[in-house]
Amino acid sequence: MDLNSPYEFGTNEYYKNQLISCIINRSSVCNQNVSNGPFDLNQVPGRKFWIRAEGLPLANGTTVISWTDLSGTGNDLIPGVAPTFYSATNTINGKPIVRFLYGSGNNLLKTSPVGVSASDSGSVFFVVRLPLTVNSNVLTIGTSGGAGREVQITAGGIVALNKSGSFTVASYNSGWVANAVHQVSILQNGGTNVVIKFDGVQVVSTVPAATGYAAGNLGLGIGGAEMDLAELLYFDNRVSDENATGIDCYLGKRYGTFNCP
Repeated sequence: MDLNSPYEFGTNEYYKNQLISCIINRSSVCNQNVSNGPFDLNQVPGRKFWIRAEGLPLANGTTVISWTDLSGTGNDLIPGVAPTFYSATNTINGKPIVRFLYGSGNNLLKTSPVGVSASDSGSVFFVVRLPLTVNSNVLTIGTSGGAGREVQITAGGIVALNKSGSFTVASYNSGWVANAVHQVSILQNGGTNVVIKFDGVQVVSTVPAATGYAAGNLGLGIGGAEMDLAELLYFDNRVSDENATGIDCYLGKRYGTFNCP
């Protein structure tokens, strides 16, 4: 247990308080099963990439020359063409964002990402605002246009998981309105199933239309994007339904996109 954890969503505070109570009072909490405590994002298996605009040590309106991976895996991003950080303007629920402009070709990438495989299984969660002027490639793992895993929001508001340049694996016509903020979750279990959740609600469960992703770089805005990105998490597996709900609640509470049950 890390008593100085940088993660600010309250879960670690619960365990910290439990430990302090145990040490000071030698109370019965020492014998409790921590699995009965609240959801702990740090305990979800398979997390390989986690970026959050809040916490970037940048001034409002400055370029992002590095975006640290909070997962502990080491998949820090550097720019191909640096996007812009906003913390005093253009925020989402008062939280900072990183703005990618299609015309400027903004993108960030990690070559040879650590622990990110070409497995057909994977889970991605993110909060974003889009003007819906172009197709926006939020996350790409592998080569854009070269059969990599690609998470895209189209100009028509369709949420799509693609085998880039080849097939749409699964999609959802969300009715996204220009400049609206939404939370998206996409969970793939190999060649068996893909689930899409929109603002915390499951809207698609289907057999993937394609499998066999190509490995390669990990990047944001690769191939073009027009978006304000607040936070994104990627897991190199299909996380459990219970953990998916916990992650959705975490994001929903932070950004006002989902009211947890």
